[in-house]
Amino acid sequence: MIFKKQAEEDFSIQAAEFPEMESLINRCANIYRGVPEWLDDKNNIKTINFAKSVCSETARLATLAIGIQIDGSARAAWLQEQIDKVYFQIRHWVEYGCAYGTVFIKPNGESLDVFTPADVMIVDYDNQEIKGIIFKDSYTVGRKYYTRLEYHRFVETAVDRATTYPYYVSNRAYVSKSPQSIGDKIDLKQTKWADLMADTPPILKANGEKLDGPLYGVLRTPQANNVDISTPLGLPIFAEAIEELATHVADFSITEQDYSILLRYFSFGLYRLKSYRVWFEQEKNILFVSN
Repeated sequence: MIFKKQAEEDFSIQAAEFPEMESLINRCANIYRGVPEWLDDKNNIKTINFAKSVCSETARLATLAIGIQIDGSARAAWLQEQIDKVYFQIRHWVEYGCAYGTVFIKPNGESLDVFTPADVMIVDYDNQEIKGIIFKDSYTVGRKYYTRLEYHRFVETAVDRATTYPYYVSNRAYVSKSPQSIGDKIDLKQTKWADLMADTPPILKANGEKLDGPLYGVLRTPQANNVDISTPLGLPIFAEAIEELATHVADFSITEQDYSILLRYFSFGLYRLKSYRVWFEQEKNILFVSN
C-alpha cells in the first residue's frame, strides 16, 4: 500500500493493520485475476480460472432480476436517478465483493465509485461499523499520475457538556511521475478535483444530531471471518477452497473425471447462493447512504 505512510503523516493517524487478511486477500485477488501461485510454465501447469467463474455466477444469481425503486420526494427522485446510472454495474460490484470479500461504495457527486481493499485504508472501527477510512482515487495525464486521498471519520466532540459526533471529510492531492509512488503534495486546484474542499466543516443532521451512518457503503460477504475475527473485512467466497482449486483446476488439461468432481464441488455450493441473494436484498440500501 504505497500511500499508507503518506496518509499517516498528512492526516496524523495510524492505520489499522490486518496482515493475515491482507495476505489472504492479495492471494485470492491473484487467483481471481488468473495468476495463482501454482502456475508453472516449465511444467505446463496452467489455470482455467474457475475462481472467476464462481464469483461471476454468484454475482449473477445474487442480482438476478433485481430492481431498486425509490419514490416519494424530490430527494427520492434524485436518488433514483443516481441508481439508474449505475444499475448495470451492480452485478460487477457484487462480483468484486465475492472475489475480494469486501468492496466499498461511495458517492462522488455525480455517480458512485467502488473501491477494493487495495484502495482503502481503515483507520477506526468497532464490531458495528467502520468509523474512519481513507479512500485512494487516481487518474493519469500523460506521464503524470495524480492521486487523491479522501479521509472520512466521525470525531467525538464535547459541546456544552454534551458529547456529539460530527462527521468530517478531508482531501489531499499528490502528483508523481511513476505509478509506483504517490509523489509530492499539490493543491487540489491543480487537479480535476478542484471543486472539492480540503477539509469540510462538521457535518451533522439539520437538528444537530449525528448522521445515521458514514457517507459510504460497505458490501461484505456474509460468512464469518475465521482468518481474523477482529477485522471488519469479509472473506473472498472461495477462500475456503483454495487448495481444491489448486488441486483440481491447476492443470489446463484437466481430466473428465476431475472436472466432474469439480462440478460436484460447485453444485454442492449453489444452495448457498440463496443466502447471498437475501443478504444483497437486505443490504442494497447502503448503496446510497447520502446524496
